[in-house]
Amino acid sequence: MNYDDEVLEATYRTNDSAIYSIAINQAFCVTGSEDQYLRIWALDFNEFLMEAKHEGTVCSVDISADGLKVACGTLNGSLGVLNKSNQRYQTLLRSHTSSIVSMDFHLAKRNVITVSHDDTIRLWDLNTFDQVVEFSSPIDQPLCVAAHPTLPIFSCGFQSGTMRVFDIEKTCVCDNFTQFNKPIKAIQYSPNGDLLVTCCVDGSVALHNARRQHLPTKVLNLEFAPEFVHVAFSSPIVRHKYNAFNRNIQLKDLNNMGSGTESASQVDMDD
Repeated sequence: MNYDDEVLEATYRTNDSAIYSIAINQAFCVTGSEDQYLRIWALDFNEFLMEAKHEGTVCSVDISADGLKVACGTLNGSLGVLNKSNQRYQTLLRSHTSSIVSMDFHLAKRNVITVSHDDTIRLWDLNTFDQVVEFSSPIDQPLCVAAHPTLPIFSCGFQSGTMRVFDIEKTCVCDNFTQFNKPIKAIQYSPNGDLLVTCCVDGSVALHNARRQHLPTKVLNLEFAPEFVHVAFSSPIVRHKYNAFNRNIQLKDLNNMGSGTESASQVDMDD
């Protein structure tokens, strides 16, 4: 478009997907598009001079006053800067794009683990506050997370009722179990890391042996659906699991579960 007479001078087709943002100076033009690419074009648009692919749609771009740096933002919550002089890209900020529903602190790795409604699980370095790992689960939404107290692993409960164990160093799922057919709303390791308890939205509880690939050892079912579920362990001796539901608290001795001598007690919060 000519500024002086406001006449359209030319039309160029630069992308096969939608262009979300554009910025231009006297030397070049920058586009951010749905195909996740940031591209820098010569003003004749015959070919691009530089491109950088991102993890999400590039929705915003801008050029510094000296023309040496290009800033861009993406729909997956990241903000970065491309340095044209050395062609290096630096991510300045990452974030979830929806509400965080659960989080835990991994003491051994010094990472904060967050779970969000944006279908991602992210690990953040506590020293630098940078995101170090991201797991995406667009089909089965993660709902809750528990970090192992010593090993470089953590476990998550999902919408489908599946519990998955993640290896932080290998960035992969190392164990996968489905004990429920409804969402898992609470999950917790014992203080010594030997046991893992998962609680379903209907109040069912599964106990896993974390020393043996998280194999399930027992499943308990409640006679009525709870308003909410939560799990916690007594400390320092691992003896009880607390499952809060409605206005009651149920206590079970995990040391005796499966031995035929298990004990339980229930406290009415109205009393």
